Amino acid sequence: MRKPFTADQVKKSEEQFLSSGSADNTLPRSKPKAEPYKACSFTLPPASLDSIKRAQLRLMQLGGDNANRSDVVRAALMLLDNTSDTELEALIIKAKA
Repeated sequence: MRKPFTADQVKKSEEQFLSSGSADNTLPRSKPKAEPYKACSFTLPPASLDSIKRAQLRLMQLGGDNANRSDVVRAALMLLDNTSDTELEALIIKAKA
């Protein structure tokens, strides 16, 4: 049978309480912590939504993984990262037309 706590056993400062845990938090993570996503809301014209749908259908026909709209947009952004400044300017002008 356990003995009841005495007052001097229970009283701890906040710092003592926080540092008295037994978990070993010094071990490295097996995987790096994933970067959190930030939700964005924007409007696309029907033609752009059709382009995303066509890309999804092409992926299914190729037997690849199913891609959602966010996957397609992220892939397009990766392509933009690899375009020249001139190409980027031309694409933005075309997108605004």
